Formats: sequence, structure tokens, C-alpha cells
Amino acid sequence: MQVQHFSTEELLHFDPLIQNLIRKSPDIEPFIRDFASIDSLLKQTTEKKLSDDQRALLRHVLQEQYQNVNAHESVQSNIELLSSQKTFTVTTGHQLCLFTGPLYSIFKVISTIKLAQQLKAADPTINFVPVFWMASEDHDAAEINHAYFFGKKVEWDIPASGPVGRFDTSGIHILIDIVREYLGVNDQESKSIELLHRAYQEKSLADATRYLFNELFGSYGLVILDADHPELKRAFKQEMSNELLDEVSFRAISSTNNELTQLEHRLQINPRNINLFYLHQSGRKRIERKGDVWNVVDTDKQWTQTELLSELELHPENFSPNVALRPVYQEKILPNIAYIGGPGEIAYWMQLKKSFEAHGVLFPLLVLRDSALLLSDKIKSNMSKLGLSSVDVFGDKSTLEKRIVNAAEISLDIEIKAISEMMIGLESKAVAVDPTLSGAVQAETQKMLNGLSQIEKKIVRALKQKEEVKLGQLNKLLQDVFPDGVLQERHDNYFQYRFAFGEDLIQILMKEFNPLQNQLTVISNE
Repeated sequence: MQVQHFSTEELLHFDPLIQNLIRKSPDIEPFIRDFASIDSLLKQTTEKKLSDDQRALLRHVLQEQYQNVNAHESVQSNIELLSSQKTFTVTTGHQLCLFTGPLYSIFKVISTIKLAQQLKAADPTINFVPVFWMASEDHDAAEINHAYFFGKKVEWDIPASGPVGRFDTSGIHILIDIVREYLGVNDQESKSIELLHRAYQEKSLADATRYLFNELFGSYGLVILDADHPELKRAFKQEMSNELLDEVSFRAISSTNNELTQLEHRLQINPRNINLFYLHQSGRKRIERKGDVWNVVDTDKQWTQTELLSELELHPENFSPNVALRPVYQEKILPNIAYIGGPGEIAYWMQLKKSFEAHGVLFPLLVLRDSALLLSDKIKSNMSKLGLSSVDVFGDKSTLEKRIVNAAEISLDIEIKAISEMMIGLESKAVAVDPTLSGAVQAETQKMLNGLSQIEKKIVRALKQKEEVKLGQLNKLLQDVFPDGVLQERHDNYFQYRFAFGEDLIQILMKEFNPLQNQLTVISNE
């Protein structure tokens, strides 16, 4: 096994907003609470407050949700510890993707666990619990109904709508048999298939996802929370009332968006006037206000203000925060000090600080998850054949192609320089005779330079034609590293690499990841 670490800023070309976060630029201080470090995170524990009653509620809900789960004793201990005022959480969240979804969902969880371990080592008097927040109320089935194995797509035809966590898992076992075919047959694959079959025996997608992540990370004490729960929603009732009546999030986020736009930063989200859905029998529907009436879009459901507040009081579980309000819900019910996410997530959280302040909820510190590139024996062998390193594959494709066919050595720079110098001399002589000849000489010079450029391209093209095999190998290599044009971690499924690297893959990543270092970890199983 070979492991290398590289700067993510150097290789992954993040959005300027994230680059400024990594660089700790003063320009983004208005959009964060503080830059994440061990010291700033420990300081956050002195500022984050969650009452004994709130902690007791959280503990009670988690105990209920784990009632039928074979939870590791470290998980049970962490749930109990949440009752203590000396316990805080480090949280990540993700959609309930089929078979855990892309690799980066696994990377987020590992980063979260690793940061909790680092904080505990820094201050053993405080408890830090890693939490995985299941986005069980999302309703975009198209984003979670598929997974990729060796470039092949496995897709679940979901016969339902509404919150994805409530989806029935019937039919998924047929897909697992397809995955078996894609992975091939050996002992490691059999263990993975058995794990998937056990997980999707659970009736709901939320329960299946909990089972799967508990099996993968329970020994590390990961606590998995499904916030689609009546009692937790009741604890968020006041914030939802403010959202319905006063459009709190819309005004706060719009103000921040104006500031970010002036700084020429790209916006990840745009708030709605009301950032709540209603969980209706026909699905998860937006709530809109028209004058003194609130209605559920595409339904006959509507309320006066009195009726709306009565509905919220009696059935808070029917209301569901959207992407702009969900983070506030999370931080209201958890003793959380840090949120770990990918670059897109962190960028949208940076739009929310004023919204948190308007809702009276403490904004957490933001931590960029680790990234990794996993190179199988085959990929590493192909790199060696082409004379490329792990860093090289992040370069410009045309430059790589030239390098592969030795076209980088085919340069007419010397000839171009010679002709340019010759024509400068010719222009001087011509101008001495007739100043109006300058334009004609310059035009002829440009014509000659253009001709040389075309000759150079033809030489490179001829070389490429002779090296079609190598170029085909390069294209295959880049497809393995950047499937469908995106980084491997955003496309391929974890179980493909568990098959290639073994069950120790998570343990290896746990050892190598460091979420406060902003690094890309490259692992080869050679």
C-alpha cells in the first residue's frame, strides 16, 4: 500500500470562496464564525448551549431509533454521553443514496469521526460524538436512486414520492444481484453482497441506510440520526413559526447573497419566501403565502394564520425544512460545534450565517471534508506504462497527450523566433524606404507565423496518429480517475473499492485523513 498527500487547493481547483476559506482570507470572515482549528473548535464548546431537556429529548429519540439496531457499545455509550453538558457533536450529513452513493459520502463520515478523535485527544475532559445526519426528508428521488460500479449504472425504479427516508425498499434486492455480477465473485465480494442484502431487508430507506452505516462505522462510535421525528420537530416549532409568519430566512440570506454577489462569488442556493415544505399525502410540497392565506402548492390545502399555527402546534411533524432552513434545524437540536461537508455544501453554509443569527441559533464552524483518489493495481500499472504520476493526471489533457506522444519536444519556437527577428530587420529596411510599407511587412510576418503554427499542429497530429494505442490508454486512465468527467469520489461507489482494497479500506482512510489539513490523499494498493 502506498499513500501520498497533496494540497487540495493545488490540485482540485476549488471555487474562489472555498479557496479563500482554505487560505483563511479576511474577505470571508463575515460569512463564517471562525476559521476551523483545534483551538477555535474547543472554544466553540464554551459557546454552544443545549439545555438538559433538549439533550434528554435527543437521547430519547436516538434510543428509540436504535431500538432494533445491533449498535456497537461505543455507539450506545455516545448516545448516553449526549445527556452530559460536557459532550458536543461533530456532524456531517448526506442524502440517502443507494448503496451509500458516491465515495465522498463515505469520506465525509470518516472526516467527521477523525475530527472528533482529534478533538478528544486535544481535550480529554470533553466528549466529542461524531454524528451522521440522514437527509431522510429530501424528496428528489432522481438524486438518490442510482449507483455506479466500474462505469455501469445500477438504477432503482422508485414507485413512490415524498420524503425518501420513508420509501419502501422492496425491489432493491434485485439490484444487489446485478451488483454481484458487476463486482465478480470472491470472498470479499460475497461479504459486501451479504451486507447489502441484510441492510435492505429493512423496510424503509432510512432504516436500511442506518443499518448500512452502522455496520461500516459503528465500531468508531458514529451516531446516526433521522430528524424526521415528531418530537424533534416540536423542538423546532418556534423557528418554523417565525419562518411561516416573518420570512426570517429569506430576508437574512438575501442580504448575504447581495454581499457575496458584490464580491463576485457564485451562489449555491437562493432562498424562498417560506423555506418549509408540507408533508402532504401527495408528497413533500412547498408552502406559499398569498396575503392572509397560506397554501400548499399543487394541492387544495390552505390555512388562515390561526389555522396554520394550530396545525403547527398539533402536527409539527408535517412541516419539513428545505435546504436553506435544514441546517438551522440541525444546529437547534444538536450540541454541535462543527459541520463537515464538501466544497459545494460549505459554500452554501457560508450563505446562512445571518439566517442563523436571525433565528437565534449558534452558527457552527465549517470544515472541508477530506478528498481521496484510490488507485487500483490496474490503474497504477497503466500510469507507469504511460510514465505518469498521480499528480500528472490532474493536468490539462492536451498537455498530457503531447507528453504521451513526445509532441512536447516538437516545438518550432526557434524557427518562430528566427523569422520574427528577420522580419523585424526587414521592416526597418522597408520603413526607411517607405513608411507605408510597415503594415505590409507586419501582415506578411503574421501570415508566416500562422503558417508555422499550422505546420506544428500537423506534426503533432501525425505523431498522435502513430501513437493511437498510447492515447487510448490515456483516455481509459483518465476515465478511471475522472469517470464521466468528474473526480472518482463524486461518481464511483464505495463497494467497488472495498472489493479492490479490502475491508481495511475504511481503517486505512481513517489513519490517513486529517480534515484540518485540506489535503488530497492518494492511495495505491500496490
